[in-house]
Amino acid sequence: MPVAKIYVAAKTHDFHRARDLMHRLRETGHTITYDWTQQVEEVGPSHENEKAQDPEFLHECAVADVQGVRDCDWFVAIGNKDACGTLIELGIAVGLKKPIYILDIAEFRYSIFWRLPQVFTVHDEDVLVSAFSSNVATQVNFA
Repeated sequence: MPVAKIYVAAKTHDFHRARDLMHRLRETGHTITYDWTQQVEEVGPSHENEKAQDPEFLHECAVADVQGVRDCDWFVAIGNKDACGTLIELGIAVGLKKPIYILDIAEFRYSIFWRLPQVFTVHDEDVLVSAFSSNVATQVNFA
């Protein structure tokens, strides 16, 4: 099975779930293009420490996130109604014509962009991981 490069996007408050998903995907042999959860661990999901207010640190995080999306073969977004950065990253993935997998789409507000041909919805994390591990993720619409 060819190794795929995957970027997992989620609201910072969901970083534990994103980290767990990244770990599961790595276990199937895939590469994570950027593990942003390390920075969230450092500054806290609510950005409560001084470093989280440092413009240079925030710039570096944003640049790394964008590069992670650029470098991926597959983009995964974990749904959350309050997501902001996730939607920006998703927009970058749309613009780059990346295949996009949305986990828990009901947690996002409806968007016409969910109807693009490269957008797939997945309602179960185990199904998503299984599809990636069997290399059918780019061939199946789980809606």
